[in-house]
Amino acid sequence: MLGRPNIAVLTFAVLAIGMACGGGDGPGGRDSGAKTAPTVQNLRTLAKLYGYLRYFHPSDEAAQVDWDALAIHAASKVKDAPDANALKAALEKVFQPVAPSMKLYFKGKGAPATAAPTAVSPDAASKSVSWQHMGVGAGAADSIYRSIRLNRPFEMAGHATLARAVEAAKYAGRTLKLSAWVKVRARDMSSRAQLWLRVDRTSGQGFFDNMYDRPIMTPEWAEYTISGPIAPDAQRIFFGALASGKGEFLFDGFRLSSTDAAGHEEEVPLPNAGFEEGDISAALKSWNLESPSMESRVREDDVHEGKRALYLMTRVFPYSQPLFEKRAPADGFVDKEIGRGLAARIPLALESDERGTVPHADAGDLERLRAALLGLVRTPLSGASESVRLGDVVIAWNVFQHFYPYFDVVKVDWDAVLTQSLERALADRTEEEFLRTLNGLVARLDDGHGGVYHALQQKLGTPPFRVEWIEGKAVVTASRDESFKRGDVVTAVDGRKAAEIIRDDEEFLSGSAQWKRVKATNQFAIGPAGTKSSAKLQRGGEVLEVAFERAAQPPVSVAPALPPIETLKNGVYYVDLSRAPWQDISSRIKELAEARGVVFDLRGYPNGNHQVLCHLLREPDKSSAWMKVPLVVLPDREGWTYQEMGWNLITMIPHIGGRVVFLTDGRAISYSESFLSFVEHYKLGEIVGEPTAGANGNVNPLILPGGYSVSWTGMKVVKHDGSQHHTIGILPTVPCRRTLAGVVSGRDELLEKALEVIKK
Repeated sequence: MLGRPNIAVLTFAVLAIGMACGGGDGPGGRDSGAKTAPTVQNLRTLAKLYGYLRYFHPSDEAAQVDWDALAIHAASKVKDAPDANALKAALEKVFQPVAPSMKLYFKGKGAPATAAPTAVSPDAASKSVSWQHMGVGAGAADSIYRSIRLNRPFEMAGHATLARAVEAAKYAGRTLKLSAWVKVRARDMSSRAQLWLRVDRTSGQGFFDNMYDRPIMTPEWAEYTISGPIAPDAQRIFFGALASGKGEFLFDGFRLSSTDAAGHEEEVPLPNAGFEEGDISAALKSWNLESPSMESRVREDDVHEGKRALYLMTRVFPYSQPLFEKRAPADGFVDKEIGRGLAARIPLALESDERGTVPHADAGDLERLRAALLGLVRTPLSGASESVRLGDVVIAWNVFQHFYPYFDVVKVDWDAVLTQSLERALADRTEEEFLRTLNGLVARLDDGHGGVYHALQQKLGTPPFRVEWIEGKAVVTASRDESFKRGDVVTAVDGRKAAEIIRDDEEFLSGSAQWKRVKATNQFAIGPAGTKSSAKLQRGGEVLEVAFERAAQPPVSVAPALPPIETLKNGVYYVDLSRAPWQDISSRIKELAEARGVVFDLRGYPNGNHQVLCHLLREPDKSSAWMKVPLVVLPDREGWTYQEMGWNLITMIPHIGGRVVFLTDGRAISYSESFLSFVEHYKLGEIVGEPTAGANGNVNPLILPGGYSVSWTGMKVVKHDGSQHHTIGILPTVPCRRTLAGVVSGRDELLEKALEVIKK
C-alpha cells in the first residue's frame, strides 16, 4: 500500500548504530592523517563523474558492467593520481570502455565540439536510448520505484524463498546442522543466495541464521552449512534457501542432521532433498517455493548430485515500456564541472545500430574491464578494505545527490558531506568504523527512514531496562530486572552522563529532532552482548549504582495496560491501532459508531487498519496529490516532475458519530503519519499528545558492497494542503506530555487527557 514503508523501520538491528561503533567524533569527519587533500579531490572528481554516467548515460556498454564493482575498481585507480592531467587520463581509462562518447576537458580551454550525428541503419531497431527514473529503482518487482533504459531489455531483480519444516520435539536439546550445495551466477554485487534455518520455541523464536553476513556468490558448486542449538522447548524447525537480485541460482543436495552431547550425529529424514522425485513439473514435492519475480524449474544439465537441481533465474523483458511521457532530449548532453579543473560532456541519449548504441567502445577494453570487475563480484568484500569504503561512499552519495526528494527542505551542504565522508572513509580501518561513517552520511539527510545496517549489529545486546526522555531526563519506563524500577532516572552509565550519551548518539541518527530522540532512547546503553556496565540512578531522594549485563534480546518493551479494544466507562471505547487488526475493529464497528466517544491510540505503527478512516469521513476523500514520486531524466535533481497519488478513500457506514480523539507521539512514523494526515486534514477528531516523527513515503533500500544496507525515503510526501510534512510531522491539537510523577504512578496521562477532551 502506498505511503507505507516496505521494510521495517525500527528493529533491534537498526537501534545499534551509535553503540556498535563507539563514541567520539561527530559526522563532520576526523583527521585523515597521511591522506592528502589531492587524494580527496581525486575521489570527489570520480564521484561526480560516476553518478552522471551510471544514472544518465545510456550506452549498451555501461549496461554490461556491475557499477557497484566499478565504483570500487575506479577508486583504487584514480585516488593517487599526482595531478589533474594524470587524473584525467585515469578517469578516461576507467570509463571510456563504458562511455565511449564521453568527453573530459579542462574548464577554460573550451568545450569539445559536439560530434555530428552518427549515421545509423534505418532499421526499425535504430531508436533513441535514454534513461527514465521513477524515483530510482534496482529492478525489484515489488517496488514502486523503477529505472529503465528506453528501447532496451529490462531485467527485473527477483526474490525467491524456498522453505519446508519438520517437527522439533524429537531433536530438542541437540545441535542442528543444515547443509546444501549451491551455485550462483550473479549479475551484480547485490545478487546472492543464502541458506536459512530457524527454530521456533514455545516461548518465541529460538536459533536463527540466514547467512546475511556471508552471502553465497560463488559460480561453482560448493557446500554451505548452518548449525545451531535446538532449545528444549523447540516446537518446529523451518529451513530452506533464499535467492535475490539478478542472475541464476542453483540448489541441490539439502541435508539436515542433529547431534547429541556425546557427538552422535543422526540424519533427519528429508524426502526429495535433491529435487529428484516425480516428473519435472512436480519435482518440488515436499518443498514450498515462492518466486513470483523469478523463473523456476528443475535442471538436468547442471547438477551437483543425482539427476536434477533446482534452478532459479531472474526474468528479462525484451523492451522497456516508457514509465512516463517526459524523456531526455534525443540530441541532448550535459556539460558538468566535476572537480580539479575538469568538466565532462556526457550524452543523455544515444542512437543505435545492429550492434548496439553508437559510438561503440573498443571491445578489448570493455572485456578487460568486465573481467576485472567480475573478479570483484566473486570476492568476499569487507568495509576493512579502503577501496570498498571509498566505493561505497561514491555509490551512496550519488543516490542521494540525484534522487533524494527532500533537499528543498533539508538544509545541508551536500557537496561538503561528500568531502567529509571520503575523509572519514580514508581514515577508517575497520567495518565498525565505516558503519559509523555511513551513518554519519545518512544522518545529514534528516530522514527518519534513514539508517545503515550490517551483520555486526547482530552481536549487540540490550540493557534490562527501557528509558524514555521525560522532563529532560532519561526515565525508566519498563524493565526485565527488578533492580530497575519504573520512574528511576538514569543519570549516567559507566560514568558518562545520560544526556551526553543520547546527544552523541543523535549525531549519527537521521530524522527530525523528535524522531532522533525516540531512536536514541530506544538504543540507550546498547552494546556488545554479554558485556557488563553500571548505571547511576536517582530513585526519589536516593542515589544508587546498579550493575547490569546486556543480553542478546530485543529491547525491553512496555506491556500494554489495556486490551487492543476495550470498553471504558461512560460509553467510551479505546482502540489500540498498533495492535487491533481491521478484522477485529470491523466486527465491532457498530458499537464504535454508536459510542459516546472513541479513543484511537496511534503511538506506534498501525496494524493494517486504516479502513476505519472511511467510517470517520463525512465525504469521499478528494486529496490525490500528497504522495509524489519523482520522475527523473536529468542529473542533479533538475527539471523534476512527479507522479502524484493519494489513498482515494471512500465513506462507509456506519459512521462513527461520537467524539473522537487520537493519541500520538514521536514514535508514530510513515504509515502512522499517512493515517493521521487524514485526521489532520479532514478534522476527523482531536489529536492529543506530541508531534509525530515527520518521515513518510515508501522506503527505497540500497545494498552496498561489504554487507552494508541503507534505507532511505524515495518518495516526497507533503501535507494534504501541499505544505511541508518532512521533519515537522502531524502536530497535536491538544499538546500533552508524560510526567515523571505519571510514570512512577503508572498513569497513562495522554489517555487521561483524551477522556477529559471527550467529557468536555
